[in-house]
Amino acid sequence: AGGPTLRPPPRRNLDASIGSAPSRSSPSRPLMRRLSLVLALGWTLVLLVGMLIPGAGTPEVFSAHDKITHIGVFFVFALLWALALPPPRRFARVLLLSIAVAVGTEALQHLLPIGRFGDPFDAAADLIGALVGLLAAQVVNVRRVTA
Repeated sequence: AGGPTLRPPPRRNLDASIGSAPSRSSPSRPLMRRLSLVLALGWTLVLLVGMLIPGAGTPEVFSAHDKITHIGVFFVFALLWALALPPPRRFARVLLLSIAVAVGTEALQHLLPIGRFGDPFDAAADLIGALVGLLAAQVVNVRRVTA
């Protein structure tokens, strides 16, 4: 009776800190989001040019390991967009964007007279890469919050 009372340390609300407004002591978050957006836009441009370049001008590296290339390209695409977009529903938006770009580029390859042909297996590889990229973004976001 009358002794010191022990209080548990305050809990960190992880859900509230994901995507919440940056504190005044953390000016780097808006800068990192802007940098991620610039990188995501640049990567999207590279992706679109690479996927829609005429067949005769396609670099040899793209044909050597086609599906692995598609997975890798969309891994980076989804990761960058997931880091660039603010919550809420960031991952759903990136998944929808990935589906649109994967299916859209394959459809354009089929429809445009560029000497290329759309391949549903390429679109499937794109989506596998996007899902793995989203998983990686989730790990990065969780580590950011708990750090």
